[in-house]
Amino acid sequence: MVLFNFDLKGNSVGTMVAMDFWLPTSVKSNSSFEVILGLQIPYQVEIQQDIEGVMVFAYKDTGTSELELLETETVFSQANRTSIFYLEFMTVPENRHYSVNVRFDWKDLVNRQSFALYEIVVPFSSSTSNIAVQYFPSIYPLNYTALDLSIELPEDCEIRDTIPLPDKEELSSQSNPSNPGVLQPHRYLLWQFPPNRVLREWQLWPTSDIIRVRFELLGESELRNRLIFESGLYLGLGIGLLISGIHEAIGFATETKNRSSSQQTGVNGSVAL
Repeated sequence: MVLFNFDLKGNSVGTMVAMDFWLPTSVKSNSSFEVILGLQIPYQVEIQQDIEGVMVFAYKDTGTSELELLETETVFSQANRTSIFYLEFMTVPENRHYSVNVRFDWKDLVNRQSFALYEIVVPFSSSTSNIAVQYFPSIYPLNYTALDLSIELPEDCEIRDTIPLPDKEELSSQSNPSNPGVLQPHRYLLWQFPPNRVLREWQLWPTSDIIRVRFELLGESELRNRLIFESGLYLGLGIGLLISGIHEAIGFATETKNRSSSQQTGVNGSVAL
């Protein structure tokens, strides 16, 4: 799984999932049959339509061949804030090795914690959601899994915290489509989960693995500091002007009161005379 193209204002993250899997040996593969494969994803996802968002390949000794999709569907539960994406395809006789590539926009994955601080939480679990069981009562999770997660951080950001620590960090240079010949740096954090999850009949699935990354946008942090400085500066000048204005107002009011008292005294004396 690769997370890239962060749209923080739209709260969307571009995501690519590449899944390799083998049909179990207990399944007879001398004929073609239908396979349904699904993903249970927290929050809301939108499969990318401007490119080939979903592709299925069959691996053979002679190479790979792309297979035709029978159906793709995305179901979103507003109550549980969970999406179920599934696809259907026909297998190739005498072929057990397949690959599925899915590209989608992941909504509400990034939380803004402060003016410039953001947090992304990616949970992984092999347990099955009630939503998936509702649509596919006979569904069962994979019993042997390995996972590689790669997060391409937004430009001009600083990492504040990662739980757990990434296995490695990479910096690669890629060409810019809008400016050919110019290489731009791309920074990645990578986690690797070894394939040590074999489900036994008496075992339960382990608790979800959670990847948590907090990062701060340096541009927004600089803007925040400048706004704090300017507001403090204006506030400081405002307090001085306010105190000076109050002093002048008090002096003006006192002088006006004294003049009024003198005029009132003169009038009373005239009347007395």
